[in-house]
Amino acid sequence: MEFHAVDGKVPYDLLLSETDAGNVKMELDLAWAVKAGKNPVEMFKEHPGRFPLWHVKDLDAGRQNIQPVGGGTIDFKPIFAAAKSAGMQHFFVEHDMPKDAFASITASMGYLKDKLMV
Repeated sequence: MEFHAVDGKVPYDLLLSETDAGNVKMELDLAWAVKAGKNPVEMFKEHPGRFPLWHVKDLDAGRQNIQPVGGGTIDFKPIFAAAKSAGMQHFFVEHDMPKDAFASITASMGYLKDKLMV
């Protein structure tokens, strides 16, 4: 919802442009940003250091269903490679309403450790 234009303006973009970058940091849900057509890496370049907190989950090819991290279509390698420019300090692995929460978190953390060495 924060990426849908209202009166021609995207609320998330408005928050970024109208707040003091030195004092206001953002929490970014990577999956929702990607679903909205945003490129997180480009967001980090445009607003360096503004994103200390990330929500990390994956999406299927239709961008409709949440998947464990690494089980969907989001390419997390360039996103995590840009963690320093984003200002990332913490990330939260999540999966809204999974069928098996323990299987989802195990798969997600396995992917992050094995593929991204986080």
